[in-house]
This record gives sequence, structure tokens and C-alpha cells, in this order.
Amino acid sequence: MKKALILPILIFVATTFTSCNTMLLYRMEVLRPGKLVVTSDKNDAILVDNSFPQNPSYGHVVLDNFVYKKDTTFITDSLSTFLMRSIADDLLQEGFFKNVRINPKARIKSEDSEKDKFLRADPLSTEQIRALVTSNDVDLIISLDHLTVMSKTNVHPFDYIFRATRDVSISSIWRIYDASNDRLVDQFQYRDSLYWQTFGSLPANALQYLPVPEETFPEIAEVMAKNISRFLGPYWEQVDRFYFCTGSYRMKYASDCIRNEDWKGAAALWLEEYNKGFGRSVYRAAMNMMLYHEVQGDMNEAMEWGRKTEQTIDCSHFGASSFDLELLKNWLETLQMRSIESEKLKIYFNGNLTPNTKE
Repeated sequence: MKKALILPILIFVATTFTSCNTMLLYRMEVLRPGKLVVTSDKNDAILVDNSFPQNPSYGHVVLDNFVYKKDTTFITDSLSTFLMRSIADDLLQEGFFKNVRINPKARIKSEDSEKDKFLRADPLSTEQIRALVTSNDVDLIISLDHLTVMSKTNVHPFDYIFRATRDVSISSIWRIYDASNDRLVDQFQYRDSLYWQTFGSLPANALQYLPVPEETFPEIAEVMAKNISRFLGPYWEQVDRFYFCTGSYRMKYASDCIRNEDWKGAAALWLEEYNKGFGRSVYRAAMNMMLYHEVQGDMNEAMEWGRKTEQTIDCSHFGASSFDLELLKNWLETLQMRSIESEKLKIYFNGNLTPNTKE
């Protein structure tokens, strides 16, 4: 039985190392559209904290070895303040919004006697929207209408010591308004979870080492803001791409060009390999041309080279490895998605061409 497993294992190892030896990794940042797609003249926004303060005794429990022990209380009011600041910083850093202001909760909300009203997600009233527009020259109003935090603190034996954890779940509801006509243009719900763990020789020690909940709010806000800001506008994201680097002297020289960021030089060598090469390096050169045109921001030409790759493989006597075929399939799907995203990005910039990769 053991001997029968040797051949599959050797094939797997050979395939893995062959792929690693014939390909190199290239990392780049691409511009992606957010869920909210607006034109470039809508680049002045205001963030409004329209959420009600959470009841401190709601949603926080302590466990002992996974068994309920007691309820506890946390004051979570400051989280929305940290969250607003983090989102504003992220939006400005991405570069689409020219100005992002923050409207404090006190200027929108009045005191309310209903202790459980924080569970609701009331939208801004027409009067509130008009008051914001009157006092602020903005294009978009981004309103946080609901924010709740729930936590579960637990301590239990872990080998010869004790492990303490705190799991935190956050739920938020957002609405975006066009300030020019008081119209709701989008709304979404965002949820997230984080956890902390510490260890100690005694249960009390392990619990003591957990951070104070209020001290974790800036960290929670940063995590939430990074994801929420991607709903609100275009953003840069790092992606991994692979290209073939072996097969002939042209393929090897092209790899040197990539290291020196000489994409035109690499493309010229790949094109020559495609026309004059031999064996599998022909279709691999065509696949490398897909990367070249994606880096240049021309998704249609990149997909055209994908079709040329398929035709080359079909006409080849050498065929293609299963790894290469799977890579080609996934790459074509990615390019199709990026082509759709490119059309959305044109809306942001009023039809003008936008950078697809950071220089």
C-alpha cells in the first residue's frame, strides 16, 4: 500500500517544483471600484454619526470554560468617533474624495429616553438632511445609522496553563444620500468580528492580560474603516500575478527586463518568442503577453491574447500542462471581471482613462 503512494507523491512534487522553476511572481496594485459608484463631481462628502448610544449592559457576557458565568458592561460610545476618523483618513488617502468632513453625533442626535432605541437603524429625516446641506457645501452624505458591539470573554484550561479570549462582533448600517436632491442613493450593512487571546498560569492572570475593551476601539475602527471605505469609493488593492521565465534565451532575457521594469522590452521578446519559438514556450509567451496588457490597463487586448493562447495550445503537438491550463482559465475569468470593473471606473472619472496600476 505504501509503495502505491510513491508515484502520485513524486508526480505532485515534480509538478509543484516545475511550476515554481518556470514561473516568477509579480505583485502590482490595481484600482478597483467600490460598491458606491458616482461621478468625479461627487467628491466632497460628510460623515454623519446618526447612531444612538448603545446600552452598556447589552450584549457583553463572561464565560468560564465555555459556560455562561455572568453579564458585564462596556461603554462603547467612543467607537463611532474612532470609526469616523479612520474612514475619513482612508477615503482621503485613496485619493478619489477631495474633502471628507465629520459631523459629530451631538449635532445630529438629541437625548432620548428609550434605552433600546440603539437597536433600531432610523434614517436621517428630510429636515436633518436639509440642515446638513444648508450648513455644509457637500455632494454626498454618508450616514452611520446603527452601530452595536457584542463581546464574549472566556477563560479555560489550555495544556498546563490557562487561555483567555475576548470575541467581539460589530454590526453597522449605513445610508448614502445625494445632497443635491436629498435622495437616498445606496445603503448597506457591514458586520465584522475580531478576537484577542492571552495566556496565564492562573485564570485571573490570563484575564488580566486581556486589553481593556475601550483601548481596542482604535484598532477595531481601523479594521472596519479599511473595509467600509471600499464600499464608498475606488481603492487600490495588491494582487499577485505569475509569468513564465524559462523556455528560451528570449524568455530569460524578458525576465531581466521585468526586474528592471522594462515592460516594452519584455513584451518585444515575448512577441518574438510567440512568433519564432518552439514547444510550450510559444503559448507561455502568449500568456505573458496577457500580463503585459493587463499592466498597461488594456483588458480587451489582454483577453485577446488569452484567446491566442488557447488557439496556440489547440494547434500544438506538445499540449499544455494541467497547471498551465488551470492558470489560463482563472486568468481569463479575472480579466473578464477586471474588464467589467474598468467600465465602472470610467463612471468615477467621467469616461476618462484611469490608471490601472500604481507606478
